[in-house]
Amino acid sequence: KGQSCTNFQIGPLKWGCSYPLLKILRIIPEEAILQLFYSINADRAASLGYRLLNETLLIDRAMEKPLFGWGGFARNLFISPFGTILTIPDGGWIIELGRNGLFGWFSQTSLMLAPVLAAYKWRKLDSLKEYSPHIGTLSLLLLLNAVDMIPNDTMTLITLLMSGAVWGNLEFLTQSVRKNQLAGVKSSRVRASDSILKNHSFDGESRPTGKRKTII
Repeated sequence: KGQSCTNFQIGPLKWGCSYPLLKILRIIPEEAILQLFYSINADRAASLGYRLLNETLLIDRAMEKPLFGWGGFARNLFISPFGTILTIPDGGWIIELGRNGLFGWFSQTSLMLAPVLAAYKWRKLDSLKEYSPHIGTLSLLLLLNAVDMIPNDTMTLITLLMSGAVWGNLEFLTQSVRKNQLAGVKSSRVRASDSILKNHSFDGESRPTGKRKTII
């Protein structure tokens, strides 16, 4: 059922939206997280610490041009005077933030998450024949791709294809619901006009609908 799939998407949806914002605002307790990982595996903790450090440096670089970013030619990275790249971007969101700024990152995130939100809004209409049974599955895959953009750069043409497929089916569903609503309004008007015709004769005189009152 599409409704069960879309209900499952709320947790990953919040994570995919919140992590970049929390990272930009420096709210994530990175030191506590690293200490926890060091108590489990020192090598994995060192790898995570290197990734978090690079994200912090790239955010500082991106915030120098926050709205529309640095553009191409690796200007969003830190480069030594000898041409060596000093920072390594891993996540797709931090790459988009550095290249195209907050505007580009918000546009890319909306492209992936807006169809998921729309599918969640229309989830209770999965009983209609116009509701494709694949909406829930595609929305879930699209959401997982958006979450995977946090540690990796996995924006591909398949991502755009899934987004367009979900949007197209939801648009068709919206049009179908509007047609049904208009048909319901028209039928109610026809029933109202029929009831008026039943209570009135064609010569303009009203038909008696009840018993006549006797006036003394």
